[in-house]
Amino acid sequence: SPLDLPDNQKIRFGTGNDIEIYSDGSNGYITHTDSGGDPLYISSQNDIRLRVANTEEGVKIKSNGEVELYHNGTMHFETQSNGVKVDSAGDTILEMHTSNGTAHNRIQF
Repeated sequence: SPLDLPDNQKIRFGTGNDIEIYSDGSNGYITHTDSGGDPLYISSQNDIRLRVANTEEGVKIKSNGEVELYHNGTMHFETQSNGVKVDSAGDTILEMHTSNGTAHNRIQF
């Protein structure tokens, strides 16, 4: 049977309790609090999917394959073995911005 915990109660893992899983009542969190700079790994023998509203694709990381990024459930960006693909049913826009007033945006081939 499931273990039910109230809001703001954390499940902690690791010698230093540096992995936490919890809900604050509005948002759910998986945090890695290690200050040593070690990464947080999410691993699977198969694809990894991040979804919104339980059904809308956001990110797909395919086993031995591409990474796909979605906007409003539609795939628009995909890595490929020889680069990337940007896809749209309408006009496709590649837009670059910089917050540095002296920097220049450019695409170099």
